[in-house]
Amino acid sequence: MCLDENNVVQESFGNKPSLFKEIVGKIFMSLYLEKFETIRKVKNKILHKEKPQEVGWVGGACAVIRRDLWDKLGGLDSTYFFSNGDMIDFCYKAIQLGYKVIYYPLVSIIHKGSRSVTKNLNSRIIGLKSSYLGTLYLFKNHKKGIFYLYLTKITFIIISFLKGILGLFLGLFKKNFKELGLSHLIVVIKYFFENDFIKLCQK
Repeated sequence: MCLDENNVVQESFGNKPSLFKEIVGKIFMSLYLEKFETIRKVKNKILHKEKPQEVGWVGGACAVIRRDLWDKLGGLDSTYFFSNGDMIDFCYKAIQLGYKVIYYPLVSIIHKGSRSVTKNLNSRIIGLKSSYLGTLYLFKNHKKGIFYLYLTKITFIIISFLKGILGLFLGLFKKNFKELGLSHLIVVIKYFFENDFIKLCQK
């Protein structure tokens, strides 16, 4: 089980990915809402598990993988750079081979997540863009149709735009929200309509 410095349980397991789960994750699990104590408590209740259980995927921050399985699958797909899609995809392939993926909450670590992508505005933009691309790449690999990919892309545009506006507004009262807001708006304006996103939906 991964905890952040505030002892909040991090999202480090789940089941089959879907657009609905992406929407819930990108809104409810966002850095905006985690600033509020009530939201942190609710999130802890949802993500905290007492006993080990079989799941669809686990996060890569603290994972133990059999060497023979790692070799068989060729490790993680590097295309998922700055995205947790690599472990979701790896776990999915492992399950297809008959292995089980187990979430083990009886051991915990403090995971200072997202440090490399929140150092400055530029790293936030790269991290956010890579996260969106990673999800589209994951859906494409899981045989989602072109309509599903475009619907996902449009949904991400709407979410990022609204987060951008909200971030700039909150930035009037607290400076650290300003970079969050700017990163979302820049990704929408500068990157969502470039070739990387279009090609993923057309392949």
